Amino acid sequence: MVFCSAFLLAFGIALKAMSAPALPWIDDGNRLVSVASSQIGVSDGEKYWRWCGFDHEVDWCACFVSWCAGQCCDDTVIYASCPEFEQWFRCRDRLYGTNISPRPGMAVFFDNDGNSRPDHMGILSSYSDGSISVIEGNSSGMCAENTYSSHDKRIISYGAF
Repeated sequence: MVFCSAFLLAFGIALKAMSAPALPWIDDGNRLVSVASSQIGVSDGEKYWRWCGFDHEVDWCACFVSWCAGQCCDDTVIYASCPEFEQWFRCRDRLYGTNISPRPGMAVFFDNDGNSRPDHMGILSSYSDGSISVIEGNSSGMCAENTYSSHDKRIISYGAF
């Protein structure tokens, strides 16, 4: 991990530009999407940020993704920070640019403030005809499924668990 971080700092950051990988550990993403879907409508993020080890409220979109992955993934990831979560994918060679056809179950990273760093994330639930649906924690204070153009400039990367 230290080597990966040092390499990225010294030589810059590159994202893969190829087909999205298969997700064999989660039945092509269906289990992760099912877990995330079961949380739609939850308006209190406490169980997610507590699961990540916090005893006080924090921005919880990454905690939501961590909790969902923890329910069905062998490779449990516990992050409460979108940049750290993105770095986890990058160091495992599982971070992809926006020029792929993403698959359900992938993490979707957003840059809402225009600083080229992820500040929000969710779980891709579907992709078709140039639009994606994403299940997000802390979307207007709750778990919700939102639809975006797949070309939305706020979408900056995808991560394959």
